[in-house]
This record gives sequence, C-alpha cells and structure tokens, in this order.
Amino acid sequence: MNITMDPTLEFLWSRHNARGLPIPAADWAIRLLEDGVESESILQLTDRNLHWQDERRLIGKVLQELRKEDLLEVSRLRSAYEKESISEYFCGAIDGWTLITRGCDLFYDDEDDNPGRIFWIRLAGDADEHGGQGICLQYPFAGRDFDTVLKEALVMSGRPLPNQS
Repeated sequence: MNITMDPTLEFLWSRHNARGLPIPAADWAIRLLEDGVESESILQLTDRNLHWQDERRLIGKVLQELRKEDLLEVSRLRSAYEKESISEYFCGAIDGWTLITRGCDLFYDDEDDNPGRIFWIRLAGDADEHGGQGICLQYPFAGRDFDTVLKEALVMSGRPLPNQS
C-alpha cells in the first residue's frame, strides 16, 4: 500500500505554514488533474497568470467542488494533515524524523500548554537524545529501535492511526 499526501492537504498546509514556500495554486490544480480530478474551475486555476483575486475565488470554488472547504478552518486542517502524515509514516512513505518534524511544525505557533505541541516537542526532544544516546525523559528511545518507540508513542498518544490490514 503506497500512500502519498493528499494534494489538497499539502497545498493548504503550505499556504498556512509560515515555514517554507507555499505551493502555487497552478501546481495544485495540475496535480489534481494528474490524479484524475477534473472541472472547469481546476482547468482555469492552472493559469499561472491569474490575478490574485481570481485565484482566491477559484481556490474556494475548487474546495467546494472537492467538498473540502472545511479544511479552511485551521484546527481541521491541522488534524487532517497530522493524520495523513502518520498514515504516510506507517506505510513507509516518510521516515520517523520527517513525521516528527511535521508534527512539530503543526504546532510551532501555538501556546506552550497545547497538548499537541507538548506531545511533538517532547517526542522530538527524546528522539534527539536517542541520537546521542542521552537520557530520554518520557519516551524510552535509548537502547531501543527508533521506529518501535515512535510507533508506541503514537499509539499511546491516542492519535488517529491508519487502518492496519
């Protein structure tokens, strides 16, 4: 089973996340077309010379057509992106460090007491200590297989896991 990030999640997260460059709307539209999703709005969005207001209108229209306009709400986008990233990790599409980096990026601008932020930051800290075989405070990476501990931490956290078949 080969899972890749949903192009709409990837596009919207790139627009929300202050780290890195946003994916151009035309690139998103082209990827949707490559995945077999076609509409007049998507075809119009492939134009790289659209005025920003037209582009914004078309993005909204495409999200409605895809029935994904709820992803404009940051908490829903964050939750969906986290779930999709965990699925990618479990199927081997990304490695553990990529997952941890994405998890930390999800909550980089949140309050210090946000449970999601606390989980990913602690996990990153302990995983980093594992590299130097230092002392892990919450997640027992030292002397154990990195992926085993990471998967155990995800299960214990109650995060949505992919269906294992």
